Amino acid sequence: MSTVIDKTYDAIEVRPLGSVLGAEIDGVDLSSPLSDKAIDEIRRAAAEHCVVVLRGQSLDIQQYEAFAKQLGSLYTQSLGFGAIDTRTEGITVLDAPAFKGRGEGWHVDELWTDTPPSLAMLRAAELPGKGGDTMFASMYAAYDELSPPMQRFVEPLTAEYNTGGVVEGAIRRLRLLGNDDSPEATEKRQRYGEVRAKAETMLPAHHPLVRVHPLTGRKHLYFSRNAISHVVELTRPESASLLDFLNRHVESVQFQYRNSWELGKIALFDERCTQHCVVPDYEGRRLVWRSYMGAEQPA
Repeated sequence: MSTVIDKTYDAIEVRPLGSVLGAEIDGVDLSSPLSDKAIDEIRRAAAEHCVVVLRGQSLDIQQYEAFAKQLGSLYTQSLGFGAIDTRTEGITVLDAPAFKGRGEGWHVDELWTDTPPSLAMLRAAELPGKGGDTMFASMYAAYDELSPPMQRFVEPLTAEYNTGGVVEGAIRRLRLLGNDDSPEATEKRQRYGEVRAKAETMLPAHHPLVRVHPLTGRKHLYFSRNAISHVVELTRPESASLLDFLNRHVESVQFQYRNSWELGKIALFDERCTQHCVVPDYEGRRLVWRSYMGAEQPA
């Protein structure tokens, strides 16, 4: 663990965990409401470090929801395979057993909508015996490592997003349920069918490939392979070549932080400047609470 404390914060302690992203926040107890200054500094830390973690937070789901609401208005997933916890306004319970070998890959959430969330938060409620880490990648660093000519090329470009990947995911999950007629499988079959039906009716969304973060003023890449269709200003072959390059580029280990889960640990990340993925190396149950906060038109 890093012993270096970022002295630019007053209400919280922030310890950087990696050279380009990741930090740990100390000095806060999330079971009670935080001061406005502490909340502002937590938001700033997430924007500056892409992802921040808080350990030892023994929260029930209502306390978790209360902290999420302090960070911003809750954003309910537009489409998703997790179930919305009925005890809350918009906390999603992600329950993915036997996930080994089947990963979603690097992505940003909800880019098929016009106003995606600004922040996301995860808390592990139940963990497999091993594995199931979450990886994060800095899109600040990914942009900074592009050559100046490539930066100038991608900055004015726009990407179109659709829900084709969600439809495919729903079909895949329905197939995996097979002939299981248990109450749990029946509930999932209904939920996956509803997701597929809604996804098939949603119109495309358009977002810039490069954004300027509203809190840090830094430029960063902004795209998600799980929903991107093409780059609007390019021909389809040109678009495919550019997206292939960018997808491989952001996977570089120099942009990454690997979060290993433990009970009571929370990860808060800025969806605008971060990509993330689950490492598909586990078997058994992995139960995670997820919340989205804020919604804005990317610019």
